[in-house]
Amino acid sequence: MEQETKSEYATTEKVMKETPPYETARMGDPWVPGVFKQLPWGGLLALVGVAVCCLGPVAILKDSNGKPTATWPSQEHPIQPAVLLSICTAIGNTLLRYALFQGWSIAWWVEALRGSTVGDLHRHWEYGTSVLASVTSTRHFNRIALGTFIASIVVIDGPLLQKATSSTTRPLASQANITVQISPNPLPLGYTALMTGHSGTIFPKLDFVQQVMQGFNNRTAIPLNYTGCNGVCNTTLQAAGFDVHCSHSTQPYNISETDAGTTYEMGSTNITHNNNLDDGLIRVETAFKSTPGCIGNLVIAHCQYNIAQVNYPVQVSNGTVELLPRPTDANDTIKVWQLDREVHGLGMWASTLGGIYSVAYTKYESSSSFYIDGTPLSLMYSGAVPIQYLVANSSTLGTCDMYWTDPTPDTIAGIRELGFRTAIAATNSTTNQTFEATEIAIVQVYVSHYHYLGGALLVMFLGVVLVFPTFLGWWQLGRKMSLSPIEIAKAFNAPLLEGFRSNSEVKKILKEGGGLEVVYGEVVMPGSEGEKKSLQMANPEFAIRPRAKFAYDV
Repeated sequence: MEQETKSEYATTEKVMKETPPYETARMGDPWVPGVFKQLPWGGLLALVGVAVCCLGPVAILKDSNGKPTATWPSQEHPIQPAVLLSICTAIGNTLLRYALFQGWSIAWWVEALRGSTVGDLHRHWEYGTSVLASVTSTRHFNRIALGTFIASIVVIDGPLLQKATSSTTRPLASQANITVQISPNPLPLGYTALMTGHSGTIFPKLDFVQQVMQGFNNRTAIPLNYTGCNGVCNTTLQAAGFDVHCSHSTQPYNISETDAGTTYEMGSTNITHNNNLDDGLIRVETAFKSTPGCIGNLVIAHCQYNIAQVNYPVQVSNGTVELLPRPTDANDTIKVWQLDREVHGLGMWASTLGGIYSVAYTKYESSSSFYIDGTPLSLMYSGAVPIQYLVANSSTLGTCDMYWTDPTPDTIAGIRELGFRTAIAATNSTTNQTFEATEIAIVQVYVSHYHYLGGALLVMFLGVVLVFPTFLGWWQLGRKMSLSPIEIAKAFNAPLLEGFRSNSEVKKILKEGGGLEVVYGEVVMPGSEGEKKSLQMANPEFAIRPRAKFAYDV
């Protein structure tokens, strides 16, 4: 019975004797250390690749910032920056983990080469495979544990980069050609009004009242027919309007010398039309007290409105047009047209500018004066201008310290708008002009948040900086080494691998002996004190499956 039991097991001597021979090259493999000879190209290039992947998100976020979501990076192939950022982080994190694996292998062998304990070698291996082991390493914490920890938390760069890009609506300017129904020609003669009698009483025509006067007085949007603009467009139109020339002067006043019970003229806005023997133009004279005090100078402006072709900087949107503000002294005139004095008398006589004059007169004609009544004075006025532009408070009201701001800019802007509204209303449906415009459309655009990008880059940079030290000492190694269990087993002089040279790379061992069959099982080991049973890797012919609850000798 004892003889049968013995025959079931193989002895170590028999295993080694009957193992098929796997011979290596007779010349052996030299140990060749050196900085360049053993340079870990793959791992170091992986770290360089991580650094390059840091540049990818920078370029993506910089280029996509402010660009329309529908056309970035190209109109034919739009793609969200978040997708490209995810690809960059996936590649970068994969390269970092690869670099860590390479550095981990080098660090383990460098530790073994310098001399270590079995416990330290195990911990070096364990820290490279377990984040938990790395963070709980306490006094045994080392560069491998640090590199593994950083390589594990570097995945937060993904969420950070996803937060680094978003979208919002924003106005975007582009060039467009806009076709507008507006005439560049003079206003039709007699378009706005009729004059009757020798006094030249003006009656605005019904079309002018409905299309111009009511819109101006009610401050309604100016309708405009146009094509070629889908959003908001800024352009400059050419149409009939006014060439405005103003001259300025002053007139002294001294209210303190005025007797009680008298009236002192302090300002006015006087609008006339067709009162010159040579032309039928509109003229506006404005006078106002511009400073506090009882003694000073009235500011006087004489403005003449010549009928002309002018530029109108405008903004069009939703079928309407809005005049853009212009400086009072802006010269938008293209050419001036001659308008002769308009004749009137018995019957009805057509007027080209009479309607515009009538609206301007109603809105701006005014006067103001001080009545010296001992309080020391009262303000007497007509029209809206004296109240609209008055500068006074409870302490200055009723004194010489009342004064006014200049109504001239608003008067010029108002008559300019009347000319523009009239030019649009007088244009027939077949008259169009095409203008270059800047179209401002409200579009969805990408917005980059660089503080999140900075956080992600910091994490990736720390990953590179803290993984690199695991490579230090590579120049001490004499061959390309790995943490293959075969290579480590060979280094620990495993009997099963004694047929291979000690300095062979694992690739060479596998090439020559990769077909060697092994099994982990029970093997009988001979000795001076008799046979002992142990568990080890062995030829399947000489090992059996481990027995449950059996205590092995060694």
